[in-house]
This record gives sequence, C-alpha cells and structure tokens, in this order.
Amino acid sequence: MQKKLRGPKGSRVKVSIVRSGMRELLDFEITRDKIPIYTVDASFMIDGQTGYVSVNRFAAKTHDEFLAAVTKLSGEGMKRLVLDLRSNPGGYLEQAYKLVDEMMPRGRKIVFTKGRRPEFDDEYISSGAGKFKDVTLIILVNASSASASEIVAGAVQDWDRGLIIGETTFGKGLVQRQFDLKDGSAFRLTTARYYTPSGRLIQRPYDHDKAKYARAAFERQETEGENVSHSEERDSTRPTYKTMGGRIVYGGGGITPDYIVKSDHLTEYTVQLRSRNVFLQFADKYLDRHGAELKSRYGKRGQICGRVRGDGPDAGGTPGAGENGRRDIQTGGLRQGPPLHQGVHEGVHRPEPLGERRLFPCHAARGRPVPEGARAFP
Repeated sequence: MQKKLRGPKGSRVKVSIVRSGMRELLDFEITRDKIPIYTVDASFMIDGQTGYVSVNRFAAKTHDEFLAAVTKLSGEGMKRLVLDLRSNPGGYLEQAYKLVDEMMPRGRKIVFTKGRRPEFDDEYISSGAGKFKDVTLIILVNASSASASEIVAGAVQDWDRGLIIGETTFGKGLVQRQFDLKDGSAFRLTTARYYTPSGRLIQRPYDHDKAKYARAAFERQETEGENVSHSEERDSTRPTYKTMGGRIVYGGGGITPDYIVKSDHLTEYTVQLRSRNVFLQFADKYLDRHGAELKSRYGKRGQICGRVRGDGPDAGGTPGAGENGRRDIQTGGLRQGPPLHQGVHEGVHRPEPLGERRLFPCHAARGRPVPEGARAFP
C-alpha cells in the first residue's frame, strides 16, 4: 500500500476510502507532495505574559521551528516561557545546542563530551546571539525525556537559567557514531558520553542488563513537591556538583527536577482499551451518528469547545455520550480487572494532559502546565 501511495511530488494518485456508515466507496484523487513532520507540535499563550511551546523530538529543523514559535509568542507579549520536553526521546545534538543557545548569555558551556580517545572530546559554548536570554524559563520533563532533552534540561539547571519541573529524566547520554555498510545496513558505535556544564554524567549505568536499565527509569519512587535544594537525592551515593548559584545537584543518572510532579499511571483495563484503539473507534462511530447534530447545535469550533466541556452558555452535555460511550466500549470485548498497584507508565501526564490540549484548543490557555507550588515566575 505504501509503495502505491508514494511517488514523485506533483503526481496524482486515485484512492478509494471505506467510511463507517456509508455503503459505497469514496473516491479521491490526491496530488502527491512533501509532507513535513513538525517537531514543535504546540505553541500558544497561556496568559498575557506566559508562552507555552512543546517539542516532541530534536530533528533537523527543530531550532527553526522553535525560533519561529517563540518569536510569534514574543510578539503576543510573552515574557515567560514554559518549554515542554515531556516524552521527548532526543535527537540531533546540534539542534539541542542551538535551542539552548537562544536563551543563554555568551560564553556559557552548554554540554561537553568525553570519549576513550581525545579526538572524540568536544564542548559546545553559547554564542550570546540568542534573542531570548531574558525570558523567564520553566522546562517540563518526565521519565521518557532522554538524550538531547536531558542536555537542554541539564544546561538550564546547571546555570540556574530556569527551573525544571516533572520527574527524573531517563538517563541516556551516549554519543554514537554511525558506520554505513556496503549492503545498505549500518551499525552504531558508542564513542563518548554527554556531560552537563557542571560535569554531571547524564548516562545511567546499565551493567549489561538492558531490560533492567530501561525499566528502572519508570520505577523510581519520588516524592512530589519542591526539590530546589535537591533533598530528594540527599541520601544517594551519586556524585555531587554545584550549579552556578551554589545549589547541590547530583550526577550519574538523568536530570532530577527542581519541582517533582509525578506522571499519571493507567490501570491495566485502560491500557487494554488503548491497545485495542477503543477510544478512537468510539469517537469515530459517535461522530458518524451525531456529527450533523453537533454542528447544528453548537455551530463554530470555539462554541463546541465551551459547551461540550460543560462550561458554555448552553452546557447541557453532549447528546447521547454517556450511554453510547458505555455501549461502544463494551464492544471491545474487555473485562475490567483490578488496577495495577504499580501502574503502567503513560505519556499523558499532569500537568495539563496533551490529549485534552489538542482536542480542546480553546481551553488550552485555561490549563496550567506549571503546578501551583512552583513559584518560579515573579
């Protein structure tokens, strides 16, 4: 299927679509084009002074996308920035460096690498050419934030440039070099490790047990609340370092936040529902049945956002949602069991779940991506 759909830019392809609730196939003619996959997937103003930008990974154009987003928000009055790196697995080191460089004064070490051989050693120093050096900064992270995300968070924390909020990051800080083979395959060789400006090693030890290494990031027992003095790690045997402001921070395993906000967890039943795509199937069937009714009743998109959530002028709930929702979910053939005590790690977290932000964009500005206890902004 993929091979038939792909082709030269500007060429056309005919496709027939099966749509739920319709007997006949729907025929379309599509003009092929380049489809950009953006790494900045959300940017908006939370209030009159606070901007929010979500970066889902670091790819070739991430810096350009980030700069465009914060420039736009700055034009709307942004004085404070919440940078969301939750569940960002990393990517290009250069792009992470450029992003931090936008917010750092000149001459600050952002990250450095150490290898077995000196030719693999390197360091990245801020240029001072950034346009947002005075913007108050908060960075959101979680256990799935890794690699380049940890470089950004570590630099900001070590220079006391902003505060980190969330949970301890994954702890992946290896530099790998790719070698291409004649048959088209390739292998990657680890040549060095990433260190934060204060000298902290980002990489967690894995002792040849990859499964245990991956699992441990999501099994940490952290206490929610303020951690500016990093007392959460005080009894640790991990090496200690100091930030520019003299705060003690710890190395040897990811970046521990200044305010700890733990991720939500799903029950086993909810995990089964998600794995079988039941929620999307329900939404699809529901819109097939009630789409016309919703449009006639609520009108424009902004009105739907207010009234479906129950805070609009005619908030009477969405027609038929409760009973139809129960009936459709039951068709998944799942039996609800007891919740798992340890839970299952999930990428939709407090504060302000991503799914709700995307489904209800007009409510995004009313959310609070920074917990109430985090008094980082004056």
